[in-house]
Amino acid sequence: MDGLTEITITIIRRFFPQNPEDVGHLLITECGESLPLMQGSSLKTRERIHLAVLKISGGDLPKLLYAIKLAKRDWRDLLISAGFGYDVTAHEHWSKEVLASED
Repeated sequence: MDGLTEITITIIRRFFPQNPEDVGHLLITECGESLPLMQGSSLKTRERIHLAVLKISGGDLPKLLYAIKLAKRDWRDLLISAGFGYDVTAHEHWSKEVLASED
């Protein structure tokens, strides 16, 4: 899943164990550099958006598709909805909590 961080891949595999490759592909193609103002963005910048999508999904495919749709409309709204809008490290804290709770 080139185009995703290791943390993102790990969470995808935990949230969507039946189809992680499909979910990763969706994040890369629908929720990456194709988003407004994301052209040429770093992988770390896109990680914040990817993790917001995953958080909103909670492992549910219809919710994942909704979150991607929200990101396409305005990814800033996505970040606010996920609780990542006011702290640029909130996604890192959330991912650590998810990974710790799964061990």
